Amino acid sequence: MSRTEQLDRPIADGREFFAAALDPSYREDPYPVLHRFRRPEGPSMMADHLWLIARHADAATALRSPHCTTAEHHGVLFNHAANVRTVEETVLLFREAPDHNRLRGLVMRSFTPKTVERLRTRIESLVDRQLDDLAEHDGAAVDFVESFAHPLPVAVICELLGVPSSDAPLFGGWSSALAASLDPAFLRTPEADAAAFVAERELGAYLADLFARRLGHPGEDLISSLVVARRDDDALSDIELTQLVMFLLIAGHETTVNLLGNAVLALSERHDLWARLRRGDAANAADELVRFDSPVHMTQRVVLDDLQLGDVLVPAGDHLIILLGAANRDPSFAASPDMLDFDRDVRNHVGFGGGIHHCLGAALARTEADIALSRMARRFAHVELAGPVVRRPTFLLRGPSVLPVALTQ
Repeated sequence: MSRTEQLDRPIADGREFFAAALDPSYREDPYPVLHRFRRPEGPSMMADHLWLIARHADAATALRSPHCTTAEHHGVLFNHAANVRTVEETVLLFREAPDHNRLRGLVMRSFTPKTVERLRTRIESLVDRQLDDLAEHDGAAVDFVESFAHPLPVAVICELLGVPSSDAPLFGGWSSALAASLDPAFLRTPEADAAAFVAERELGAYLADLFARRLGHPGEDLISSLVVARRDDDALSDIELTQLVMFLLIAGHETTVNLLGNAVLALSERHDLWARLRRGDAANAADELVRFDSPVHMTQRVVLDDLQLGDVLVPAGDHLIILLGAANRDPSFAASPDMLDFDRDVRNHVGFGGGIHHCLGAALARTEADIALSRMARRFAHVELAGPVVRRPTFLLRGPSVLPVALTQ
């Protein structure tokens, strides 16, 4: 059977997902495959105790339900012996209430739309400086990820946290290894887990030194406020402080790197929409670009109590793989979902998750994307793909690792 015939053929359940997702063509364009996994009755079974969610309504329910948790150790498939993470030493993404609420509350003020708006002038300055560097290429091919999509959000999150800008280049390898460790346990390799363990240890040592410096000489940054809060009322343990800052540093830029890379790749094929950005006529651009090619492509939950999703009753203890990319292209949510359309209302997309784990940095990501894309479009009349695109080798995060483009004024 040809690949075209395979993609045209609906499937009865989710048992083919492994083979489909591991095919190299999946990373190039996963959406024909994802459409096949969207069943009208609800989730499809991928394996015993493991379900795929591809409908928008089911994804929104699972993400917001108090009967679901991100803590994998509640699931029947969790392997305590093989997993690198422990319940005590884990990141905010996998913490449960009340610890999750306590930790999130300590940092929320730094990520509110009002606080992020105060960063606008600084973000504009960073964007303009990088656009000046891109202009020096004068229409020649340049890797957009290396030259713009990665350094911009890294600079922004380092400034917000209080990490010296001179240290930003250190985080590339650490970030990639830790981001890969966020894939579901059954999709991670032992090598990926080992690399994440090394990265976590090295980044932890770097942060311990930075915390000591901030404790002696606190500033106006988030790390200083967390270190001082810990000294004043012991609000954070050593492990919690390290894991929280580590998570903010990685998650605070990884999503935006992918968002910018996916956006420019999509817009290189839509000159009409690039022209709208240039005119300032694209108020919904950031959210529609997230919907169209979600930078976070999947997430997971464990069902704590039996959960009804459509016509399917998912038992307690079972695992859910929520295909955010599929949910955002559900025709019942977005008409003509495979078309990029700046005029549609997609405020309810699930690209930033939902419920208590709704992306803490969503407002920051939107602001960075709005500023970066609008100012880039005003600076450069055209953007063209200028070479082969290399995709990241991750399942949870989707974006290019190499994106050659030519920008002409």
